Amino acid sequence: MKNDFRQFDGLLRTIRQFFYSENFTEIYPRVLNSSVPLEPTVYPFSLNWDTTVGVEQLFLATSPERALKHALAGGVGNCYAIGKSFRTIEAPSDTHAPEFFMLEWYRKGAIWTDIMEDVEKLVTACCEGKTELDYQEKSIHCGLPWKRVSLIRLFREFAGCDLERLCDDSEMIRVCKSKGYKVDGASWEQLFNQIFLNEIEPKIGDDPVFLIDFPARISPLCALQEKNELFAQRFELYIGGMEIGNGNTESSDTATIRRVFERERTLRLEKNMEAPRIDGDFLNSLEAMKGTSYAGVGIGIERLAMILWNRKTIGEIVP
Repeated sequence: MKNDFRQFDGLLRTIRQFFYSENFTEIYPRVLNSSVPLEPTVYPFSLNWDTTVGVEQLFLATSPERALKHALAGGVGNCYAIGKSFRTIEAPSDTHAPEFFMLEWYRKGAIWTDIMEDVEKLVTACCEGKTELDYQEKSIHCGLPWKRVSLIRLFREFAGCDLERLCDDSEMIRVCKSKGYKVDGASWEQLFNQIFLNEIEPKIGDDPVFLIDFPARISPLCALQEKNELFAQRFELYIGGMEIGNGNTESSDTATIRRVFERERTLRLEKNMEAPRIDGDFLNSLEAMKGTSYAGVGIGIERLAMILWNRKTIGEIVP
C-alpha cells in the first residue's frame, strides 16, 4: 500500500515537472460548482447545500474544464489542472469509476495537432525512457512518433460503411438496421457508438494511436475542420486498446454551444433526469476567449497508470 501511494505521487511529480518545464500555470479546480457544462453523455452528481437562508443545489465537477476555461478567459495563458472528477450513470467497470483524477491542459495560440505533440512528450516522460511496455500480456511499442488514424478509414475498413454518408440521420438508421442494431428511440450518437464500440474499437490495436476525424455532431465543444465541416478538430488517444484521452481545438461559437446545452437540458428534463441550469459562467468564459485559438486535452490519470504499471483494473490504482 505504501509503495502504491509513492508510485502515484511519483507519477504526479513527473506530470507537474513536465508542465513546469513548459512554463504552464497550475490551476486548482473547485469540486463543488453551481452548474456544470451540459455535455451529452456526461452526467454530474448533485447535492443540496442546506444554509440558514435556504437550500442551494450544487454539482460535483465532471472535469477540470470549467475552472480552466475561466482561467483562460482571465488571461492566464497556458495552464493545466489535476482535478478530482465525478460522473454518474455509467456502470462501474475495470476501466471506469465514479470518482477519478483527470489531467487537463490548454495551450493558447494552439490547435489540436500541437496538443497531440504535447501528449506524446508527456506520456514519453511518464514512461521514464521505456519504449516498450507490458500490459495484460500485451507488448505495447510506445516509441515516437505515434500513428494518426482516421475514423473515416476505420469505418470503411472494419464496418464497411462511409462515415461521411453516415452523418445523415436516415443513412445512419438504414445502416444500423441492416446490421441488426437497436434503432428505436436511439439518438444519432447512440447509433454511432453501437458501430464504433462493436466494430471499430476492438480493432484499434495496442500501440499508442490518435484517432482523428470525429463527426462534428458529437463534438459540440470542438472547432470544425476547415476542409470538411462534417468533422471536428478532435482526437482520442488509445493505448492498449483503451481510451486514455480526448483532445481538440476549442470552439468559441457560444451561440451554437448554448443551443446544444439547452437541447440537452430539455432532453434530461423530459426523462426526469438531473438537469443543471445552463452554465452562464462557462459560456461567458468561451465568449471572452474569442479571437484566439486554444486547444487542449483531458487524460484519465488512473487509466494511464494502469498502462504504465500493468494493472488490471482502475481500482488497483490506490489513490
